[in-house]
Amino acid sequence: MSNLLVEASIARQPACPLPPHPAAAMDDDLFDAAYEYFPQPVWLVDPATLQLLRVNRAMCLELGIGRMELLKLTEAELGAPDEGERIFGAYAAIQDFGQWSTYSRKQHQGDGTFSAVQLKFSAVTHQNQPARLVVAHSLRQRRQDTAMRQQIDILKSLVANAGYGLGRYSVRQKRLVFFNQKLLDLIGASDEVTQGLPALTSQPSDYIEEAFVHPEDWAAFLDVARRGQAFQKIVLWRSQKAELRYVRLLSVPVETAEGVQVDLNVEDATEAVQHEQQSRQSQKMEALGRMAGGVAHDFNNLLLVICGHAELMEESLPAESELRLHTTKLMIASRQAADITGTLLTFSRGEEPLVGLLALNKTIRAYADLMPSLLGPEIVLDLKLPQEEFHILANATHVEQVILNLCINARDAMPEGGRVTVRTSHIASRSKDENGSVMLELSDSGVGMDAETRAHIFEPFYTTKARGKGTGLGLALVYGIVTQYGGSIEVETEMGRGTTFRIFFPLGERVVDSPTSRVITSGKKTVLLAEDEPEIRNMVGEFVRKLGHQVLPAGDAEEALEIANSHDGKIDMLLTDVMMPGINGFELALAMRQMHPGLPILVMSGFTGGAMSRRAKELGDVPFLPKPFSFRQLEASLQKLLS
Repeated sequence: MSNLLVEASIARQPACPLPPHPAAAMDDDLFDAAYEYFPQPVWLVDPATLQLLRVNRAMCLELGIGRMELLKLTEAELGAPDEGERIFGAYAAIQDFGQWSTYSRKQHQGDGTFSAVQLKFSAVTHQNQPARLVVAHSLRQRRQDTAMRQQIDILKSLVANAGYGLGRYSVRQKRLVFFNQKLLDLIGASDEVTQGLPALTSQPSDYIEEAFVHPEDWAAFLDVARRGQAFQKIVLWRSQKAELRYVRLLSVPVETAEGVQVDLNVEDATEAVQHEQQSRQSQKMEALGRMAGGVAHDFNNLLLVICGHAELMEESLPAESELRLHTTKLMIASRQAADITGTLLTFSRGEEPLVGLLALNKTIRAYADLMPSLLGPEIVLDLKLPQEEFHILANATHVEQVILNLCINARDAMPEGGRVTVRTSHIASRSKDENGSVMLELSDSGVGMDAETRAHIFEPFYTTKARGKGTGLGLALVYGIVTQYGGSIEVETEMGRGTTFRIFFPLGERVVDSPTSRVITSGKKTVLLAEDEPEIRNMVGEFVRKLGHQVLPAGDAEEALEIANSHDGKIDMLLTDVMMPGINGFELALAMRQMHPGLPILVMSGFTGGAMSRRAKELGDVPFLPKPFSFRQLEASLQKLLS
């Protein structure tokens, strides 16, 4: 690129410059004074004899023949053998002083070869005799000049239309001295600058320095330029229009008369960086997911014990008891802990969630009972839900995780209190064949976010909170769940003006909500419970007894089969864990189905996802209850199976 500017200046010179207009009378002194150091061969010739009368220095150098030797020759001897008569005629055809004529021929060179030249000549007098003043220009050189100009035009076009930014930056002047359109686009310069290449003094600011977001990158760029070294790095740029992008910057310093200048090659690398970051985050999540998967079973079992006993305690307390506040907080904390494990598994395994038609407004109203304790007394919760019910194809736990994390985000944005508003509405589809979508909107009156924070909020592990105050997984989980169900999410935020999240789920169906009564199972049933963890076995057994049923507890599958064989009465249902020593829960279920065809079976496990769902389908769509589950979730599952 540095040679391009030099070549462009050469190309602007005329292809065949003419000497000054000759005087009508030309003597030796006048010829020497005017043409001795002219850059092209010039001579005087007698048009009658073609004898050379005077030659300049350039002609001697061009032909490689000394001046005295040249003056002994005729012009016919300089050309090809058949050129004599033609040049006689050409010289004779011009008589007027000041008129130039053109003639092309092959001319003898000092090495014995001939080359094509173009002669421009005019009529003069020499020592009172007719003469011709001749200027020679090599056609080979002209072709070379033409080829050079064509190459320069090609280079100019390549530079102008390049898909990456090219430019030259003056370190001393702190200005761009050359740039193409792509570089202008990357730095987002004003329209006035894009009209052409301005002088250094007319540029309003140092666009390159202002583009660097991180001062340390700018300092490194200057340091290597001053040391005469190349700089290559992906850096974050902010354009004059406040657009953030990553660029791959390559700079090569050049020493010039004006000081150090830097040739720039700038390529937009935003998409590549984002893909790399996503890949890196995916690898992180996969590694964490493998680790979490190893402890998920035991961890979820512990959470089930904690949450279950808190529910049993709350059921036994009077409605006005202050202890209910503590049991509620225990259940919220247990659910949040379960969400962390669920988050890691959601990102790492990519398994199909257990989904069905879910009443969105009903789910929000049910979960709203826990939200005041989560938000705190300084924050007002405002539910604006229509009577019309919107059903979406989703998992209730996942939707609760979305609401939970958005509420936590809103709470942290309002340290001095405020308002959280939750509303749903139907968004009509542009296509007549589609039901449209449901918009779940959650807005807060908090501090809002700046543009840079907004650009990263859905990235795993990105957080603006102090160390120990956040995992950076909450909004990443929200994004993962929403997209998993084919939805989308929009964020509207402004510093000091609060934040609004709008989530769009595909609509399953719309119905007018009407109160329904709970289905109560009539009669006492016998439930065979297989669970190897004693604490969980005791707690789940207590749940089942509280619902009015008889429990046959077993510590593993072998004991469960022994009880089934020895029990005198009817067994109405099998409730089994999956992961047990020896025979697992699915094998136990198959054996029980052989003994009691059509036996209702409910499978529970700390492992969740599509793998469990597929195994359950092998038994004929056996329902699956993921741990940790609540008393009400177990109640609903038993009612559905036993009713």
